[in-house]
Amino acid sequence: MLAPKSGYVQTVDVEDLAELATATGYCVQLATFVGDYVTAGGILGWCWSKNAAAAPKPDVLQRILRHVHIGFERTLQQDIRFGLRQMVDIALRALSPAINDPYTAIQVVHHVSAIESVLASRALTDDVRRNSSGQVLVWLPYPGFETYLHVGCAQIRRYGSHEPMVLAAILQMLSAAAQNCVGESRRAAVKAQIDLVVRTAERELAEESDRAMVARAAAAAAGVVQRPGTLAPPASAFGMAAAAAAAAASSCEDEDRETTR
Repeated sequence: MLAPKSGYVQTVDVEDLAELATATGYCVQLATFVGDYVTAGGILGWCWSKNAAAAPKPDVLQRILRHVHIGFERTLQQDIRFGLRQMVDIALRALSPAINDPYTAIQVVHHVSAIESVLASRALTDDVRRNSSGQVLVWLPYPGFETYLHVGCAQIRRYGSHEPMVLAAILQMLSAAAQNCVGESRRAAVKAQIDLVVRTAERELAEESDRAMVARAAAAAAGVVQRPGTLAPPASAFGMAAAAAAAAASSCEDEDRETTR
């Protein structure tokens, strides 16, 4: 089943496709996520008959394709990634050298954390419709939690790599997500993002107190991952109070070294 035109897969009428599949005796499986870009003539999915090996009739394919909506822009109706993408783009613009507004980026991360926390607790399965005999009628794939987490973290981490408070905000978000994670694979995804933030801080932050603050925030977030059922630490563990404490500790260490000399 090939895309009839180029554009973004905006929505899929799953219920209507299931009814059509029941009436015609065909099965439909999409190969692309809602929100993916397809080019005309590219693979969109598969359609096959439940009763014979013959190729689908052209008129059936045309009826199926009417329920897969492709357009110039993405939409929010079935595309969680697009909503996250819009929020992340605000943070990236705020972190650009022309604007240089890290606090706006931090606010975005706080709001993204609300979404990631909900996703961490939800069953994020493909949308599969079956008939009364259990045969598949329609299969619409959806991204997993790891993908949503990557969208919310990766670019903000890279563009905010020189601002420790942005990295700390990401760790606060990961802590909140870890609190709600269902399943070991989701906790592993959160831990992988925490490790990436730590490596970024070690590579990009020149000041020892900044690295120490991020390291402590990472340890607090990792503790939630490692102990399921643990509540996320309060915001003070990741915010200005944590930064001030790290700076004070670094200053004391410097004074101790001077005294020893």
